[in-house]
Formats: sequence, structure tokens, C-alpha cells
Amino acid sequence: DVAKKMTDNFNQKARPLLEKDKKNFNKNLILASILEKEVPDFKDRQIVAGILFRRLSVGMPLQVDASGCYVKRVAGADSCYPLVSLDFKLDSPYNTYLNKGLPIGPIGNPGIRAIEAALTSIRSEYWFYLSDPNTGKTIFSETLDKHAENRVQYLKIKK
Repeated sequence: DVAKKMTDNFNQKARPLLEKDKKNFNKNLILASILEKEVPDFKDRQIVAGILFRRLSVGMPLQVDASGCYVKRVAGADSCYPLVSLDFKLDSPYNTYLNKGLPIGPIGNPGIRAIEAALTSIRSEYWFYLSDPNTGKTIFSETLDKHAENRVQYLKIKK
């Protein structure tokens, strides 16, 4: 009964949105699942969607922490954060640090706003982003050097 209710809800609310781009239905669903876990703000989700599409277009690994968290949870970890360097080496088709492209399926249940963000991505000059753990604000950067500076400033990670 629960599975039917969830499937009916998906078919009623999410499917009509995703079918606006039938050719990329699965791609947009998977991307929306990443956005749901990665970024809370709708406008930032649109920018992150643009960043991830940009990375896909040049064959760059997505390197999404939320997928690393998903891999850890599937492997049986009680908690996924903080992620450590060994986590990025876990062998899984969901590991976007090891594998180029999108994971083989969604990493969670995306909400309607995450699906809308995936469908209305915003192109930008950004290649990188991170979330400030204190404010939840998304910090964007155009270069790897600037991203490294942001990691030091916001995440207290040494260069």
C-alpha cells in the first residue's frame, strides 16, 4: 500500500514535469536527486544544475559529495559526514569521484523544486561550488584555485 501510494504520488506530481523532456527523463531525475541532497536554495540549485551539466559536457567527473554520502550509507555506515579521502575511493557506480557521468540511478527522492531546478538549469561561468556549513549558503567559483581558497575559508580544509 505504501509503495503504491508513493508511486501514485510520483506519477501524479513528478512524472508530468519530467516528461517535458522525455529524452532526458532519467538524466533529469538523477540530477534532481543530487540537487535535493546538495543545495537547499532553488536559484542555487539551478546554478548547480548548470555546473553539473557543464562538467558532464566536457567529461569531467561530477565529484558530488552527496553521492559519496549515498555510497557510504549503502555500504552500511551509520553516518555519512564528514567524508574522508577513503570515501572517495569506494567502488560503486554511484561514486561520482571515481566515475564520470551521472550515477546509475537517483541517490534519493527529489522534491518538485529540485526537479524544476534540473529542468531550468542556469548556465554560468562557474565550475565549482561548496556549501558553507555555518550558513548553508552556496559558494561558487570559476577556477580550481578559487575553489581551493573557498575550501580553506569555508570548510577549513588545508590546500
